[in-house]
Order: sequence, then C-alpha cells, then structure tokens
Amino acid sequence: MHRISNPASMLENARILPIGFQEIPTNSTHIVFNQLFTYNDGHQQQMLDVCRAQGLKIVLDVDDYWHVPNTHHRYENKQATNYAAEVEFCIKNADVVWCASKALYRKCKELNKNSHYIPNSAPLKRAEPKGQGQRFGYVATAADHYHDAKLLGKCFDKLRRGKLPTAQVGWLGMRQTELDEKMRTLFESAGHCFFAPYQTHSAFWWHYRTFDVALAPLVNNEFNKCKSALKAIEAGAMGCAFICSDLEPYADLEHGVNCLKSLNDFDWFRNMRKLNKDPKLAHEISQNLQDYILDVYDPHKIANERQSTLV
Repeated sequence: MHRISNPASMLENARILPIGFQEIPTNSTHIVFNQLFTYNDGHQQQMLDVCRAQGLKIVLDVDDYWHVPNTHHRYENKQATNYAAEVEFCIKNADVVWCASKALYRKCKELNKNSHYIPNSAPLKRAEPKGQGQRFGYVATAADHYHDAKLLGKCFDKLRRGKLPTAQVGWLGMRQTELDEKMRTLFESAGHCFFAPYQTHSAFWWHYRTFDVALAPLVNNEFNKCKSALKAIEAGAMGCAFICSDLEPYADLEHGVNCLKSLNDFDWFRNMRKLNKDPKLAHEISQNLQDYILDVYDPHKIANERQSTLV
C-alpha cells in the first residue's frame, strides 16, 4: 500500500498492473517494478528486453536491502535463487531507481547513478495524538521480526515481575505458524498482554488504534540499517508515541522530543517506564511525532518528488 497503491493514486495517469500481467497499457511511457523486474527467477533479462522493445523507461522501487541476514525466514530461498545478484542486475539496468531509505540510496547509487531517495509517505488516514504510556504495541509479523522482538525479552521480564503494574504490551500481526507461537510466548512473558491477528493492506494501519505507544525494536545489522522509517510514519500518523532502536532508520528523529531511543536491554524498560510514569510526556511525544511525520512525509510532497524523477 505505502509503496504501490498510495503513490500510484497520486502520479499522473498511473495504473496498477496485476502480478503476472500480460499486457502493458498503450501510450505508457514508464513502468515501475518493485525490487525485481519479474518474480520469475532467472528471467530479469527477458523482462528487460520486453520493456525496451516497447520503448518503456524502467523505474525500480527498492524498499529492502537485497543481502538478507542468515536469520531471515527466506534466507535459504534467496540464496538458492541468486536473489541478490538478480536485484543488482535490475538496479544497474533500470532507468530510474527509487530508494525507500537513505542507506538504500547510498547502496543503489553505487550501482546506478540515477538513484533517488523517495521515502514512504504518510497515509491519508490519521488519528489524534493519544500518547499516555499505558498500552504499548508492536505491529509486525513473526516471520519478519521475531529476532527483533527478542530485544524486548529482558524488558518483559521486568514487566512480569510487576515493575510497571499499569502497563500492557501487545503484539498485533499473528498468523498460525510455529514461529508465531514463539512470538506469542515471548509477549506473554510480559504478563499483561494483548494480541490481534494479522491484517492486510490498509487494515494493518488500524492496529495502531488499540494502543498509545508504538514499539520498534531492530537488531543491529546491515539489513535493518537499510530499512525505512515506516514504523515511525505509521505510529506518527495514527497518533502514537514512539520508542525505537537507535539505528539509522530513525536517525532523523530526536530523542526526548518526538521519540525515545533504545541502545540496550535496559533502555527499553527505562523508556517504557518514563512514558508510563509521565503521561504528559507521552502525549507531547505523540504530538511532536505526528507534526514531524505529516510535514516530512507529506504524501503530496513525496508524490511531486516521484514525478520529478520521471523525465
């Protein structure tokens, strides 16, 4: 939604083509792909040739680093299909490359000089700032973020021992897998907890209605350093205060003003306690974050940035 449907709705004469499309609309000048030209392994050159034959300029939208860590749930599959090499082929042969983070932009720029930092935009849906420091939520799938969530383990131990009796912690994004059961057990270790099943597309945003502080833990590795600020954008638009890992995706946020940043195990508990004990601060952070997000990630500004690259 944040990289396809929302941007397409704001670009002139843009259409969304289904996966496996057979025809490209006539009079098209550009075609935008996400990460690869085609999801058929080994057929990047074939799709490139089709686009060139039709006189289309190719835009590649890159929203994740293509070298995944060995803890990634699709690591073996991506190794077997030469995923990283195929993404790099697409970056090198695209006419324009859109990058979801500044770190991705730097990496793509080494492969294609016509790369541009085009961040995710804030959604049109939004809610009033509501930070109170009472309900802390993590919106994520276990498949993608179980190892990140484990950073909260020692904090959860303290919560279970009654260190913050009024605090509740929730995980929103459950599916029915073995890894999801491990994730649920991790969050149950906090004591007072709540859960919600995985939602797709725009419904995913509305998980943020059920809590007032969003959590965004990230393991310190190269893959995560290249991530976008999407969780901050979601939290800010939906009126939540924000506690995050002190990594590059959130480098532009200001600790104590529009977020609280965590460097180690103890920081997670200390930051949760700070907001739990000071609802006024929690509300100020949620207000400041929303003001920042709606300005910097304004969808109309970013749509204009996208449009300006299509020359």
